[in-house]
Amino acid sequence: MFSIVMINGMERFNAHVWQDVEARLHRDAMPVRLYRFHDGHVASHEESLSQAILRADIVFISLINDRDQADWLAAQLKRSRAKHVFAYESMPEVMSLTQVGEYRIDSNKSSALPKPMQAILRLITKGRDEDTLYAYTKLTKAAVKLLPLMPAKLSDFRTWLTVNIYWNQPDSANLTQMIRLLLRDCLGQKVSVAAPQMAPSMGCFHPDAEELFDSPAAYQRWVLKTRRYRRGQPTVALLVFRKHLLQAQTYPNDLIRALESKGLAVLPIFVSGIETHVALREWVAHEKVDFMISTMGFAVVGGPAGSTWRPS
Repeated sequence: MFSIVMINGMERFNAHVWQDVEARLHRDAMPVRLYRFHDGHVASHEESLSQAILRADIVFISLINDRDQADWLAAQLKRSRAKHVFAYESMPEVMSLTQVGEYRIDSNKSSALPKPMQAILRLITKGRDEDTLYAYTKLTKAAVKLLPLMPAKLSDFRTWLTVNIYWNQPDSANLTQMIRLLLRDCLGQKVSVAAPQMAPSMGCFHPDAEELFDSPAAYQRWVLKTRRYRRGQPTVALLVFRKHLLQAQTYPNDLIRALESKGLAVLPIFVSGIETHVALREWVAHEKVDFMISTMGFAVVGGPAGSTWRPS
């Protein structure tokens, strides 16, 4: 039985998702046990986490951005038998713990990506530093089609990137396939792996719609077709976390229902998080919106999630 330790910051709301993942793996008799922890366990130097890392075959880390936590994890991994460490969405000191075959991430370098992909990233951002993570998300989605074309010398990077693609489609079906991929590509198990089921990195949604919309224009076409709202109705833009939506949290739909019950039209937008400013700049600013509700904190000017200031 293989052991995979998951250390995911900011994940204390989705136990139901991981329970479903574990049930799917058990149903298919996958030889793996998942041990799940969050940043609170790292901060408190939890002994059970230390022991789990020690015995792990694979360690998976995301959203750890505290230097003390990074140093503690590095010390634990030095004692661990884990042959593979996957790190994502974390500070450079954590990203540098990545160990996937021969692939490593140098914390002294500005990017973990090969040079050709860095060049594409610069083209997408068009000089807007704050768009880098959003552009990386778009690049990762495009990489699904590019993966088979990557040369053999990038096979370990391809594994790291492919795992990230599944991780960024975080419903139970995709997370199950991510674990199966780890079993196949890192632990030598002969198991099948289904292709990821992709969702827009940001878009619109509604509890009465059967699909997600990749833009407000697509959402508005659905609104017109279904005659959801009347002309001139006051409109509120609602921003929610994409991950919460994909993992079936109930509050986004509850908010829409509550706002509609007060006679408001709703433009519901989901974003991954740090690209909220892109949704504001490219979408909300061009819609007839009377006011906005955000279920997340965000910066509009300044900081990594802010906007590039250009003097007039």
